[in-house]
This record gives sequence, C-alpha cells and structure tokens, in this order.
Amino acid sequence: MQQYLHLICRHLPAVHRVLLQHENRPLPEYLNSILKHPDSSYQPREDLLSTVYRFLKPLLGEFIANQAREELTRLPIVLTSSHTGIESYSIFIQGNILFALHALLGRKHNRAVVAFSFGNVPLNNRTYPRGLLLYKVKPENLDLMPVRLPIFPDRLKRTASSCAPPFSSSMIDQSISSLGQIEKTGLISKKFHRSVKKVLREEFLSEDILNLSSYSQQVVVLNNRIWKRLYADLQAIPELIYIEIESIVRNLMVMDLSNQDSLVSHVLFNPTVRDQVITQLDGISGCWHLKNLKTHVKENHTKKRPNTIDPTGTIFFWWIDEWGKKVPLTLTPGGRGQCTLKGIGGRGKTVEIAHSPDIIIEQLRQNNLLPSVFSCFLSFALARGVVCIGGCFQSDYLPVIQRAVCHALIDGGLKDVAQAVLHVKTDVYLPGMAGIMTQPELKPYLLPAGIFEILSGGGITSSDVDRLAKLTVGDAHCGAIFENLSAADPARFGTYQPGWKKTLAEDAYRYLNQKVVIK
Repeated sequence: MQQYLHLICRHLPAVHRVLLQHENRPLPEYLNSILKHPDSSYQPREDLLSTVYRFLKPLLGEFIANQAREELTRLPIVLTSSHTGIESYSIFIQGNILFALHALLGRKHNRAVVAFSFGNVPLNNRTYPRGLLLYKVKPENLDLMPVRLPIFPDRLKRTASSCAPPFSSSMIDQSISSLGQIEKTGLISKKFHRSVKKVLREEFLSEDILNLSSYSQQVVVLNNRIWKRLYADLQAIPELIYIEIESIVRNLMVMDLSNQDSLVSHVLFNPTVRDQVITQLDGISGCWHLKNLKTHVKENHTKKRPNTIDPTGTIFFWWIDEWGKKVPLTLTPGGRGQCTLKGIGGRGKTVEIAHSPDIIIEQLRQNNLLPSVFSCFLSFALARGVVCIGGCFQSDYLPVIQRAVCHALIDGGLKDVAQAVLHVKTDVYLPGMAGIMTQPELKPYLLPAGIFEILSGGGITSSDVDRLAKLTVGDAHCGAIFENLSAADPARFGTYQPGWKKTLAEDAYRYLNQKVVIK
C-alpha cells in the first residue's frame, strides 16, 4: 500500500502537499480548514446566484433552486471536480459525501451540496459519462474492474457530454439487456445485478427524466434523486445540486462581455493582458498548447478528420460542430488590430469567428461556443470569488492560472483588479479521498465504491457517518488508492505488474478493513 502511495505523491503534487500538512487529521478537521467563507470578490456574485436559480428552477423546482441560491450566498464554495454524467465514478461521489459530512453529522446546517461539473469532456472520457462504471466485480475478475455499462451508442462516444442528446427509453432498455449479459458471463453477482437494474428501471426510465431535452438536464435531476436513495436511515440530508458549469458560464460571459470593466473583458480584450496570459499559460492544464494548436490548424486543412493525438487545448472557447464535437480554436492576428478565433473542424471545415464582444456574445447565445476550462474559472472563480474545490490536478493548475492572470493585469495597468483576483483561494482539494469501499463476496479484498456499490450494500447509515468522521486524511487517500493511481498514470513508468489490482485489493483489505466503511 505504502509503495503505491509514495508513487502517487511523486506524480501528484497536490496529494503530497495535503498529506504533508494534514495526514493524521480526522476528516471533519480537514473540512473545517477548507470550508471558510472567502474574501470579497472583484465582481458581485448576485448575477451568478440569479443564473443558478434560473437554471435549476425548471429542473428541480423552486424550493431546491432557492436552497442553492441561499447556500451559495451563505458559503460560496463549490465542488468542481466532476464531469457531466451520472455520478458513478467512485471518486466523484466520494467527494460529494465527504463535502456533506458536517451536515450528515448534524454539526452544521448545510442545506445543499453544490457540485459544478464540466461538460467539455467526450462521453468516452475515463470517468465514462457515456454510461455507468461498476466496481463490484466477482473476486476472480478483479483485473476487469471497473466494468463499463454503456448508455449511449458507440457512434456518440466522442460527443462532448455537454452537447449529448437525452438518452431514450430504448437506450436504457439496451443497457438493462447489456447488464444482464454482464451478469451471465460471471463478471458481477446476481445480487449486484438486481440492485443496478432496479435503479435503471425506477429512475432512468421515469417519464419526466425521458422528457428532458438534453443529457445535461437529465443528469441534474438523476444525480439529485439517486443521491437521496443513498441514505438508509438518515432524515436531514442536504440536497445534491449538480450543475453543468458551462451552462452557467455562458450566461455570465454574455453579461461580462457587455461590461468593459469585467475581468473577462480585461483578459480577452486588453491586448497587453491577453497576449501575456496566452504566453504564460502555454502548456498549462485547462488552457492551451500553442505549438500543437498551430500544427492542428496547419495540417488539417485537407483532412477529412483532424488529428487529435496531441493535446491542443483551446484559446478561450471551443467551437461545437454539427456532430456535437469540440473544435479547438487559436487566436490569429488580422488587419487593423483585430483578431480572429480560428479552427479546423470535422472533414477539414474551417471555422473563423471575429474576436469581438458582440460576435462572441451572439455565438454563445446560439450555443456554438463552449467556454473553455480557463474561461470558466476566469468568470466563475477569479471574477466572482467562488472557491472551487477540485481534484488533484485543479488544485495545482488553478493557482498557476491565477498568478498568470494577476501578473498580466499588473503589466496592463490594472493593479487594483489584480489584487482583488489574487485574494481568491484556488488550491483547495477534496476529491481524491474515499471513506467507503466495497468487498466482493466477503473475500479479503477491498475495491472502490461508486454509487451502485453503496446502494447495493444497503446505503449509508448513521453508524457509517460516525465511522467516516473518525477516518484520517491519510487513510482516506488510501481508500482512493485505485483512482489516484489511475490519475498518476504509473503505467508510463513501468510500475504496473500483472495482477496488480488483486494485490492492491488485498493490501487495501489488510490496511483499511477496520477503518473505512465497507459495503
């Protein structure tokens, strides 16, 4: 166990930093250290609160929409590690549970857990927005864990989850059929099969879910409902309010681009600030790779399919083509000091958009432009001072983005703006820890527990919550060892050995079976 944890610390600086500072602290104490009301923001938050309310009201109703607005007013701190999809990826749901721990213990009156997801990932991303991840395989199948249960067909796998159509009843029927085949092959137990099938039938095939107009809307409602099923004997549980961040930021950017004093306007349209930001953030996660972007545009004029092997990122926005796929954009100079956002889409089709506030506003309103990760954090976190609790990567790259923006603002003569932006806390980290694991058929193995493993194990009880409260930050990182290894990608360093999942599951059982909650 320890050798894997050391490997993770070598390649994930955020994990190393948190363990150095907090390894032996109980989780509630760690939460106290990060759940502090942020300082005042450069721009007021009221437009954000109103946008969130308008987004949620038709999906979850006025009462829950008001809860979200009140919670964000009281404590503007949100989770931002998720990708738009059903929360079956273990580390996402575990982060939600830990974020809610104070409320579940009855120590603080949190009425809502507000989680903002990113919809700019393709459906076949490793977190698998395309369908469901199932971790509770039979002991003889540990190397095949997690099992992927698709909902969307293969032809849509590269579609951005933000742009995915709603799933249909026939898709869910096919998923139920595929689940049956998985059980027949012996990958999962009959009991686990029945538990997953029950949720698919009772929640996914609900008429009001099927009548929603997009996958993004479906997951808002589904994640809220499935969250409530998790808690076996707890009455006062906070709502899980799950919001796609791009849907909110589109509206915020429309307002910001109409305001010359907004942070977005300063960064996108002050040439000194913009050029320095683009240069300083070249190669940074969530931003852009200038060399790869130029190569992408140059080489794909005549190709039917653009080359997507090397990461490009995008400058400020993605273009969304007619198939719902993302097209990276680069900023090219034009005449009279004007710039153009340019990209090459499917079948070598050129995309050119004038880099002007009015044109960008129009394209945002038509849903042709999707704000990038950089633009989301610029508008959401840095401008409005919302503390974003991310995973092991965000808590490293978001401070880099913040510093680059502040340096550029100072060089652009906007020192007061830079000082306000610099006060935003950007290195907060929670997902990457887990306090609940699953044990296949009472064998001496512990595996990750996603939402279906927890449900099939009887849900979360009050005694489970008490056990979570005693877990230390260090042990919670060991509970997420499988996912953290995946994030660290040690395969590049030749450290994976045949049967490593079984070995790790055995180590997890020996080290954690008296510490974590087991389902």
